[in-house]
Parts: sequence; C-alpha cells; structure tokens
Amino acid sequence: DKQHAFETLYEVLCLFSRLLAPILPFMAELLYQRLEAGHRPGALDSVHLEAFPVADAAVVDPDLEAGMAAVREIVNLGRGLREQHKLPIRQPLSHMEVALSHHVPASLSREPELLGYARDELNVKEIRLVEDVEQLVTLKAKANFKVLGRRLGKRMKLFAGAIAKLGSDDVRLVMDGGSIEIDGEQFGPDAIIVVQQAVGEGAVASSGEVTVRLDTAISPQLRSEYLARECISKVQQARKAAGLQVEDRIILSLQTETPELQDAIAGHAATIATEVLASELRELAMPHEQSQAAGIDFAIAIQRA
Repeated sequence: DKQHAFETLYEVLCLFSRLLAPILPFMAELLYQRLEAGHRPGALDSVHLEAFPVADAAVVDPDLEAGMAAVREIVNLGRGLREQHKLPIRQPLSHMEVALSHHVPASLSREPELLGYARDELNVKEIRLVEDVEQLVTLKAKANFKVLGRRLGKRMKLFAGAIAKLGSDDVRLVMDGGSIEIDGEQFGPDAIIVVQQAVGEGAVASSGEVTVRLDTAISPQLRSEYLARECISKVQQARKAAGLQVEDRIILSLQTETPELQDAIAGHAATIATEVLASELRELAMPHEQSQAAGIDFAIAIQRA
C-alpha cells in the first residue's frame, strides 16, 4: 500500500507539472526538474518540451466515481452525526447502516476498500448497506408554510393536512425531484418538507441521496478502546516533547488510580506498545508527567530503550 501510494503521488505530480506549465511555468519546471529530468528514462530537458496531456476516456470508471462520491457523502453525514452527539473521533462505534435512494454503485460491493475508507474515517467497526431507506427511517411530509402561505391563502390548512397524510411512495417521488397533485394543485420539492424519523435506536442523517443511521451506543469494550487511544495520543505528545525521533523505541510507564483506565491500559497494552514503539510497559522510578485521558487523570514516563 505504501509503495502504491508513492507511485500514485509521483504520477499525479508529473501530470500536474505538465498541466501547470502554461500557467506557472517556473513552478512547473521546478517540479519537472526534481521529479523527471535526469531521473526518469525518456524524460526531456524541460517540461515545456513535453506534450500537453490529453484526457484518456478509456481509464474513466463512472461507477467507481459514483461509489467514491457515495463514500464521501457517507463520511460527511457520519462526521456531522458525531459532532451533533459530541462523540470524539477517537471513540470507536459499533456500526453504521447506509441506504442509497437511487442506484447503488456496483463498486461499493466490488471494491470493499471503498466502504473501508468510510469505516476508517468514521472509526466504526462495520458499515452495512441496506436496500430500502425505510429500514432506517420512516418518511413523512409536511407543508412548507413559507412557500405555500401566499399561494394557498385560506386553503393552507386544508392542504397542509392532505400533505401530512401522504404515503411513503408519494414522499419518495418528491424526494426524487418529482411533484404530486392534490385537488388540482401541484406540489414539488420546494413546497413539501420531508421529515425522516429514525426506526429503532441510533442517530439518523440524510442528504436526500444518502441516508445513514449511526449506532451511538457505547459498550464497555468500546469505551475501553477509546481510553486506550486517548493514552496513545498523550504518549505520542510526550515523545515529541522529549525530542525523540519517530523510529526511537522507548520503555513506557503509565500510572493511574482509576480502575476503568487501569483496565483499559491492561486490556490494550499490546496495541499501546505497538503504536508508541514501546519495547515494554513497566513501572519506571523517575518523575512522571501528569496528563488526562477523557478527563481521567494518569501519569506518563518514558525512557529511551
């Protein structure tokens, strides 16, 4: 994965230098000289001697692009729910369910790493695709009084009641940009507000195209993992403050009087050690720096191994 990332970055920067050449000639030349001239077989003396790039339609994958667009929307909605419910990103959550209003890109099933990106970004253990949005929410409609008030006048109350009784099929039609007729009047997306109410537990958000339900319940196991991650973050800060190099290995001491944090450290000792490059976790007879993990006091001491 690391090598693939470097190769992709190199390809993008090389292409970017050619695209940039007519606009920022000196910057483009700097990129070209550092990346290609004298380094890549067949490279010319200057980026300004290279042919301008031509789009290759053969490598465009609309389904993959649609899948990635859905992933970005899933992540945006999930982040919004985390902020709304004050759930820090280091706090792992159990799962998220996702429903797409229209066609589900085949790439979401064909390329499992796509949903993996969303899973990692949102720190959830599992993301499940569901076929019907009504597995996650019930769809209700209500009249947009601001838009319809002037138009309907005294008839507003009558039509508001009729709109509130619309079935889910009619609501979906409006969500998709269509309109419905009630007693000779047409009502489109601007006239009707779609209300989504969560089915069961969890927090729900929707962009119209994508609806997600995030399980916000925090089990003792998830809480323990969160505390361990908080400890890792504070140890990394202590490593930086001590002037250690990224590759330096350490001996780590963590002390706390809170049983919950003690259990979290003990249960995730191997993960903590791996993340902070600790060859061992043990008591150190040296001054400890005071810190906090999710509001719980603990102390850190590190020693170069």
